[in-house]
Amino acid sequence: MNKEEFGRLLLRYQRGECTEQEARLIHEWYDQLAHDSQEALSLEEKDQAEQRIWSAIRHRAVEEAAPIVRQQPLGREYSFGFYARLAASIAAISLLAALYFSRGYFTSPVKETAYLPSGSNVRHLTNSGAYPQTLVLDDKSIVTLMPGGSLTYPNVFAASQREVHLTGNAFFKITKNARKPFRVYSSKLVTQVLGTSFWVKNEVKQNRIEVAVVTGKVAVYEQQQAARKRVTLTPNQQVSYSAEAPWLQTGLVRNPIPIDSSVTIAFNDVPLTAVLKRLEKRYGIALTARNRNMQYCTFTGDITDLTMDEQLNIICQSVNASYVRKGTRILISGSGCHP
Repeated sequence: MNKEEFGRLLLRYQRGECTEQEARLIHEWYDQLAHDSQEALSLEEKDQAEQRIWSAIRHRAVEEAAPIVRQQPLGREYSFGFYARLAASIAAISLLAALYFSRGYFTSPVKETAYLPSGSNVRHLTNSGAYPQTLVLDDKSIVTLMPGGSLTYPNVFAASQREVHLTGNAFFKITKNARKPFRVYSSKLVTQVLGTSFWVKNEVKQNRIEVAVVTGKVAVYEQQQAARKRVTLTPNQQVSYSAEAPWLQTGLVRNPIPIDSSVTIAFNDVPLTAVLKRLEKRYGIALTARNRNMQYCTFTGDITDLTMDEQLNIICQSVNASYVRKGTRILISGSGCHP
C-alpha cells in the first residue's frame, strides 16, 4: 500500500464514498494518530504498539467477515458471501495499516510552499500535489488538507484561542480544550469547536462553503454578521452558504455514517416506529412517520450491510411508503397499515 493509494481512499472518504468499515477504520487511525502525537514513544514502544494494533484490527476483521444469511422483507433471503466480505475487510485493513505503519509519511512535517517573514509565528501551507496532506498542529489537532487547499496557522497558538484560515477543503480532528475554542475561518464563515472532527469545504470557484460534522458539535456563523446568528451542527449534519443562497442552510450529509455501530438493525416483525427509533440512535438523525397509522406497520429484515438510503428504501418499499429529507430530519410518508 503506497501513499497514492491511501490518498485516493481519503478522497473517496471526502466524497462520502467509503464503506462503513473503511470510514470506521479511518476514524480509528485518526484517534491513534492523535494519541501518539501526544506521546514521545521509543522505537521499541512503537514496535509494540504496532503489533497490538495489528492484532486488534485483524481480530475485528475476522469477526466482521463471519458468514451471515440476511433475510429481506417478504420472506426473500440473500447470502452475503463470506469470502467477499472477508476480502473487503482485509482490503480496508490493509489501507489503514499501511498508512499508519509507513512511519513518518503522515506524521512527519509536510513541505510548506510558502513562509511569512522570518520570526513570524504564522505559517502558510498549500497542498499543490494530487493527494491529501496531513499536518499535526501545535495543540496536537490534526488537519488533512485536500489537493489545492491552503491553510494559514500559527506555530504556537495564543493563550486564549486557536485560529486557522482555510481556502479549499480540509478535514479537522480537533484536540479538546474547553478553555481555548478552535476556530476555522473560511471565506465568509467561521466554524467554532472545542473538540471534534469535521469537514470544511471552501469551493472558491463555485463560491460555495460547506461544513459537515463527523463527531461532536460545531457552531457555524458568518464573519460579517453583526448579530452573529449561529447554527449548531451534530454528527451527520451540514451547513452550506453560497453566493446564490447567501444564508446558512442546514441539512444532512449525503451519505450518513453510524455514530453508534453497536445499535443492531436486524428486525423480525418489529413495529415500524421501533425500527425508526433504532435508526435514529444509530445515525443520530431524527426520523418521523407522518401518518399515525404507520405505527401498525411492521418490518422484517437485516439491513446492516447497506447504506442509510438503501435501508430506508427497503423499509419504505415494504410498507408502501416514501421518505424525504427535510432540513436535518427525515420524514416518512405513507397510508400506513390497519390495526
